[in-house]
Amino acid sequence: MQVELRVGGVADPSRELVSLRDWLVRDDLLRGRVTMAQQLTAADQMGGVTDALQAALGAGGAVGAFAAALMMWIRYRRPDVTIEVKNATTGVGFSVSGKGWSQDLIAKALDGVLLVTTQDVTSGGPKDAS
Repeated sequence: MQVELRVGGVADPSRELVSLRDWLVRDDLLRGRVTMAQQLTAADQMGGVTDALQAALGAGGAVGAFAAALMMWIRYRRPDVTIEVKNATTGVGFSVSGKGWSQDLIAKALDGVLLVTTQDVTSGGPKDAS
């Protein structure tokens, strides 16, 4: 599953996204899974503005590695930085900051976001198995 990350609460979000990407790809489990996403531009504009990261998370411990790396990056930032994490398919997500979050809490939130399917979103929620 793909998650999308956006940075808020800072003067230069694009610079912070580059910093976050560089931090995340230091982890062997995340290398090759994190890319810069560029906003589409009009035909008369040059290039795109980097406004998000995309990370492919799935099997093999990537969610745990992602949660650990994200928490460490946030700890070394100003207290007002926030990261919005969304499932790229469903749009379901959460925002995380250095206040009140732990690696375990981020991992649990990520698991929840990744488990939500497009069908859950369009039908009003997951079906009860009972």
